This record gives sequence, structure tokens and C-alpha cells, in this order.
Amino acid sequence: MKLLVVEDDHDTSEGICEYFREAGYDVTAAYDGTEALMLTKQNSFDLVLLDIMLPKLSGLTVLHELRKTSDVPVIMLTAIGDEHTQIASFDGLADDYVIKPFSVMLLEKRIKALLRRGRSGEMPSLWHHKNVTVDFTGYTATGENGPIDVTPKECFLATTR
Repeated sequence: MKLLVVEDDHDTSEGICEYFREAGYDVTAAYDGTEALMLTKQNSFDLVLLDIMLPKLSGLTVLHELRKTSDVPVIMLTAIGDEHTQIASFDGLADDYVIKPFSVMLLEKRIKALLRRGRSGEMPSLWHHKNVTVDFTGYTATGENGPIDVTPKECFLATTR
């Protein structure tokens, strides 16, 4: 499980990262919004923990930029507890919002629950049946004699059944 922790306070970041590494997670730290966006473009993360008050780019700006290209789960992790900022975060498609101070054990439970829900309804991108493989993201199919002519609509209809 790969986590990106975006937190400008080095002590807080170190504590979060250490806890999750000990729990078996692969953790990467970023200390400002620009670094966070660069890391998300270069790596694939299972979840992002994102502070709002960051140097260079705010967490809300990072969230908006991230949502242009990714649906990675994001938990806002911030000291800002006002209703307006929480609404802005959820409107920006944050998946959860945790106000500091917080329990890292409860944060881990939230992460596990969010990832469990995210996986339960996912369609696989590849489907195998006997000698046929269908790639739903590439809209292609292959059989034992090579490519099978299918349309994107046929692939879509197969996912709705």
C-alpha cells in the first residue's frame, strides 16, 4: 500500500510516516504543494494524506489539480476545522476530512475503510474466460487465433451486465 503524506510540519510528517511504515505501508513524504503534484505525476499512490496549509500551493489547489488527472483517494488532514473549508474540500472531491489533532490509529482505520470500499465495486480492466482476454480500458479482445474485432460499445455493454 503506497501512501503519499503531504505535510509541511516536519515533526508531524515524520510521526505519520513512521507510524505507517511500521504498519507495513510504503510511505513517501512531500513538504509543499508543488512537490506533492510532482510526486503524484511520477508515482502511483493508493492514497494521499493532504494538509491544506502548505507552502507554494495550498492543499485545496493540489486537490483540484490532482482531480484533473486522478481519482486516487484523498484524505484532507488539517488543523482547519471551519465548515466552509470542509465543504470546499468535499466539493473539490476529497474523500474524507480529518481535523488535527487526531489519532493515527483511527486515521489508519479510516484509510483501510476507504480503500476497502474503493476496491469492492471496481471492475477489473482485464477479463479472462477460457482462451479469450478482454481489455476493458483498451477496448480490445484477443482469442487463441489473435485479435477479435470488438467495438468500445460492446466492451461497455459487457461491463454493465
